[in-house]
Amino acid sequence: YTSESLLNNYSVSAVKAAIAAGYRHIDGAYCYLNEDEVGEGIHAVIDQGIVRREELFIVSKVCEWMKEMFCCPVTGLLVIAAW
Repeated sequence: YTSESLLNNYSVSAVKAAIAAGYRHIDGAYCYLNEDEVGEGIHAVIDQGIVRREELFIVSKVCEWMKEMFCCPVTGLLVIAAW
């Protein structure tokens, strides 16, 4: 294992443990650089039947430098796709 792979495994384990303990609000950001690991943890608990996707409130933040990529040129409002 490299230190990066240990950190990645920790992120997956932390998300799985938090959801199993009852947490339903997952707050992330592109800048944390762990989106793949958080997603892996979420998928694992859904696949195990611990929680349904509809029960989770998953949010993210847009970095300052990314805002111009997601702002509507007419209204100036952030346009974020939900999927």
